[in-house]
Amino acid sequence: MTPRRAGAAAAPRRPRTGGRPPAAGRRRRVGAAAAVLALVLAVGLPVADGVSRRVAEGRLADRVAAERPSVRGEPDVDIAGGPFLLEAARDRYPEVRVQADAVTERGRPVRADLTFRDVSGRPDGYRARSADARFTVSYDSLGATGIGAQRRGRAPAPRLSYAGDGQVLVHSTVLGMTAEVTADVVLAEGAVALHPVSVSVAGRAVDPSGPLVARAFTGARLPLPALPLGLTPSGVSAGPEGVTLSADAGPVALS
Repeated sequence: MTPRRAGAAAAPRRPRTGGRPPAAGRRRRVGAAAAVLALVLAVGLPVADGVSRRVAEGRLADRVAAERPSVRGEPDVDIAGGPFLLEAARDRYPEVRVQADAVTERGRPVRADLTFRDVSGRPDGYRARSADARFTVSYDSLGATGIGAQRRGRAPAPRLSYAGDGQVLVHSTVLGMTAEVTADVVLAEGAVALHPVSVSVAGRAVDPSGPLVARAFTGARLPLPALPLGLTPSGVSAGPEGVTLSADAGPVALS
């Protein structure tokens, strides 16, 4: 054994830790674990939130299809707002939108777009503070009903299309001559009607307020179908996809 030289400093002794890592190491490990947990929550919660939202939207779509025989196919449901899990826990949703293809009681196809606001669960089902709806009928369907002009004898049904500027173009045959009418679409006595703005027959302008035009459009109206959920018609408009009936309602019982 080598003797310690005089005056030499003793080597420092390492503190005993009982096998545990130093405090700094433990802090690093805890920090790393917290970061991993935060990452898992940041990724996992939105995923779980999105999955839960899609499941709820699917269930609501199935319910709408089952309770509304007029609906064709599966509705498209969108539950807005977030986080969804918190809203589901409260059983309150700021906005629910439902889009679906349906048919009226007369078999006329229609595209329905409904928005329910402030939806909440109640003991007797779900209720919405208010609802807005848009029901769109294509021009092909409207022409087949004779809304543009009354059919005389074997005259073909009028063809309807979008004229632009919120107006409808009616192309028909009158006494063997081609007639084109540009008209506003209006609500009149519980029906959708066309109000002629400009008329031409065989390329010549005709007074849109004259008796010939008036007779052609007399009775050429589309009665409004019965609307669901207590919706009340509020307006009608024309666009590229067809004629759209707007409606709204106050408190609505959804189920």
